[in-house]
Amino acid sequence: MTTFDFAARTLDAARYHDDAGLRLEQVTVFDSAWLLVGYEAPNSPRGCLAHGARVESWRGLRFATSSSDVSPLAQWLGPFANECADFPIESYEFWRRSEHLVACNWKIYADNYLEGYHIPLVHPTLNRAVDAKQYSVQVNDDGPYVVHSAPARDGAPTAGRWLWRYPNLALNLYPSGMSVERYQPVGVDRCMVTLDYFFGDVSLSASDVNNASVESSERIVLEDLQVCEAVHRNLSAGIYRTGVLSPRYELAVATFQRAVSRDVSRVSFD
Repeated sequence: MTTFDFAARTLDAARYHDDAGLRLEQVTVFDSAWLLVGYEAPNSPRGCLAHGARVESWRGLRFATSSSDVSPLAQWLGPFANECADFPIESYEFWRRSEHLVACNWKIYADNYLEGYHIPLVHPTLNRAVDAKQYSVQVNDDGPYVVHSAPARDGAPTAGRWLWRYPNLALNLYPSGMSVERYQPVGVDRCMVTLDYFFGDVSLSASDVNNASVESSERIVLEDLQVCEAVHRNLSAGIYRTGVLSPRYELAVATFQRAVSRDVSRVSFD
């Protein structure tokens, strides 16, 4: 598990609207990792692959990398894969895809996903369902990856698991299905957020339940997108530069930002 440096500070705001920095991140962060590109499930979306890309599969999910140096997929996933062991994800069938072009830097979307203290202010429906005061974000340096959890307000056990793996993959797993979330930079001030929804039962009789689950998830996503776009506008104003991260609430944010800084520092453009 990771430890927190109590002097940890946010990335400089300039890193969120710097074109040269984004080009560097594309090479050192995204081109040097395994990225989800598609699925083996019938009728699921197929991703486009760069010429010469390495492709490997894990439990029905297809990943690709343009790097010849990155370790094999199973080794790269590491203990993150074990966090998914209790869910039959390869048996889930594709239901629906949603895509959102968001007016924010990709790192802002990641920052938002990696903390839960905004739930009471941003997600009223979710806040009524879970006890945000007991929201937990567990960080593992091997990846890094993060496990989110929160008890239900009514005391009922929560059967799902919310996982994130650096740099841009989130798996929200449930006994009845899963959503797979990715975000990819398409410019220094824009990113594409893609969510693919899968269910164990895709029969006509399950349509209402499945669609209600998707609508609930999409409501939360849209609430997040509004906040992320507002944060990007604020960071672009040139007033805020950097600040101290909370050791209680922002351990995962600090871990993510450290990982980006680590990768970017490995090379530089002339």
